[in-house]
Amino acid sequence: MTGLESLFSIIRVEGWIAIGIIIFFGILLLLSYRAGGIGPSSLKTLISLKLAMFITAILVFGASILLLQYVLAFFEFSLEGMIYLTTIFIVFFMFFQWLFSPKFINAIYKVDIIKAPTNRDEEWLVHKIRELSSASGLKNPPKVGIARGLKIPNAFAYSSPIYGMHVAVTPSLLDNMPKDELEAVLAHEVGHLKHKDVVAMLAVSFIPILIYYLGRHLMFLSVFGYGARDRDRGGGAAYLMIIALILILAGILFQFLVKHFNRLREYYADAHSAITLRNTRSMQRALARLDLMYKNIKARAPDLTPSNNVISMLFIYSSFIDFFYDPVDTYVEELKKKKTSWLMELLSTHPPIPKRIRFLDRLGL
Repeated sequence: MTGLESLFSIIRVEGWIAIGIIIFFGILLLLSYRAGGIGPSSLKTLISLKLAMFITAILVFGASILLLQYVLAFFEFSLEGMIYLTTIFIVFFMFFQWLFSPKFINAIYKVDIIKAPTNRDEEWLVHKIRELSSASGLKNPPKVGIARGLKIPNAFAYSSPIYGMHVAVTPSLLDNMPKDELEAVLAHEVGHLKHKDVVAMLAVSFIPILIYYLGRHLMFLSVFGYGARDRDRGGGAAYLMIIALILILAGILFQFLVKHFNRLREYYADAHSAITLRNTRSMQRALARLDLMYKNIKARAPDLTPSNNVISMLFIYSSFIDFFYDPVDTYVEELKKKKTSWLMELLSTHPPIPKRIRFLDRLGL
């Protein structure tokens, strides 16, 4: 066996180890959500939360790189050029998306950037974002906007080197959520900017996206009969199709890890909000109220006509809560005891609200 063949043999073993890691972690992840033992629900400190994020990122990078090495070794590096071209394409696409995403988001969701406040709500919003940004250690406060294109109560943060940092809220959230709860939501969004979550998610998702699209390209080549330059196996297009399917499946499986990483970042932003405001109750109430709002929307959506305004519906609902009876505190306690679906969580980019509320309790603030 030549030195080169020995090197290929080692890489192939590493490739199978990478696949084993993916399978093992997938089973472990499923079992942990079933048992409620491993994962965010049992994190007791911020140190363990950061450790969980680090381990998840290492698993994504390590296992996916080993898988790519295995594919290269299997085809004796004859597909190296394709991997380079695919990598360049993915890098360009993701970099372009990152640079210009604020422009796209502002256009899609009709975000009006507040340059000069025109009412008390806008004045409060701009002032509060500046206050929270200063408390969070940001050198420059993000731009503040109203997302008039979204009818549901929501808030989100986004940024790029060209257009800077942004925080946007929807009119229904601004009009219907009490100020102390809204402040907690804004602190959560500022936390995303403080932690540079946009960059973190781009970095973690890059290789899984590369693997997925590489699989698609290999499948396309196999249809046209392209074969690997392998003297020992004559599988050609058939081998190519099998590897393509493995890569596509691996890319999809890696996305579950990416979603898991994103859920951890959400816990991290929740923790930032609680630590910045020195209390957890406002964020817990905000999460519970959002859950009530969304349930209200879902319950009434079938009866809505095109002339109905979801914002007005939420305003009536919110007014009833504010002036007569506010069930949010009671609902917070109900959510703390509520069981969540491990499968739904596995498929989601955000943790279930009950687990987020329990996590905030564990911060001990």
